[in-house]
Amino acid sequence: MTSLKKYFVLVFLASFGFNLLGTVSKSVQGQDEFDQLFDEMLKDFFPRDLQNEIEKIRDNADSQGGRESFFKNDPKFLAIKRREILNRPKDYQEKQHPRNLRTFKPIATEVCQSVYAIVDAKTKKQLCLATAITEDGYLVTKADELKGEEKVLCVSKSGDRFYADVVRTDKLNDLAILKSSKTLSPIIPAKSGYELGTTLVTVENSETPGALGTLSVKPRSLKGLKSGFLGVEPRPSSNGVFITSVTRRSAAEVAGIRPGDIVTAINDVITKSVPDFVREISSKRQGDTVYLNVKRGGNTISIKAILNGRMMDGERAARFEMMRRLGAVLSKRNSDFPNVFQHDSPILPEQCGSPLADLDGKVVGINIARSGRTSSYALPIELVIAAVEKAKQ
Repeated sequence: MTSLKKYFVLVFLASFGFNLLGTVSKSVQGQDEFDQLFDEMLKDFFPRDLQNEIEKIRDNADSQGGRESFFKNDPKFLAIKRREILNRPKDYQEKQHPRNLRTFKPIATEVCQSVYAIVDAKTKKQLCLATAITEDGYLVTKADELKGEEKVLCVSKSGDRFYADVVRTDKLNDLAILKSSKTLSPIIPAKSGYELGTTLVTVENSETPGALGTLSVKPRSLKGLKSGFLGVEPRPSSNGVFITSVTRRSAAEVAGIRPGDIVTAINDVITKSVPDFVREISSKRQGDTVYLNVKRGGNTISIKAILNGRMMDGERAARFEMMRRLGAVLSKRNSDFPNVFQHDSPILPEQCGSPLADLDGKVVGINIARSGRTSSYALPIELVIAAVEKAKQ
């Protein structure tokens, strides 16, 4: 395995609380070792001409006592990261390649009539997107991105501009209800359930889709929940994911997973690699049930495991947060929602408030947060419609 592949295994596993090939919790001790790991990550995430620039930003943050601010909020670092994400060359097989996005243009063309950019009236910068819910002027967007404004400027696909009042803010769901005097073209809500693997199209105020993704976790509450933790040390193998060791008293040990087992699928999703394995477990929460197809001694068995949670100390939590943020620009409010579903569309914070459409052009939800490198959250459309109806009363 190349050093780059080894690195990505390291990042994936460290990000989601696994025992990391026996190295992360043991070899990364103290700030010096952590800085060394971050320096190695810089080489993989950013080209050489930007590494020195990022180091200067970090050094300046350190000198001002703002190390945590650097990783989370430093505007210069966020600008570099955003630029790299947007300009990254995409392989033809990636869902986000322009050629693949164009395949879904008919859906975007239909739904974008209901989508408006929320623009800062002074800077002209897009803050987020708003989705029309009713014909008589009601729209919704992500409240946190409005920065407390009571009136916002909306811009349509055709460039039409109008102001809308913020008539209600649902703080639990981070949802702002807007009201304009305009007659709007509302979205058509989907009536079917939330099937895992459903293709979803993020629609902006443009005929080009904003992003493509698949529904990975059905609607559920995230309030007070921890990420699911299985408790194994996985390594790649030629026919699945090889389990090297099992953490004592973990969900894996309770379920009967043993060292030497080879996991070939989780909840019928094939796990050909460690990233596949991590992606499936990390999309679950404490208390979730997973079913693993396991090869053991020439036989294939099914093992049911109920994931538990794992508390992280300050150092592990800081490391987790850094790694979670390096590959994405996260929303400021990106967790602790009472009812959201998860998908893997790589949206940006300013795309929140946009509708998620299925292949029939019906809207299943409203994007509410970018939460990690491979995860975004959306509010179920029925919840959004109920919030608008409440605001109208």
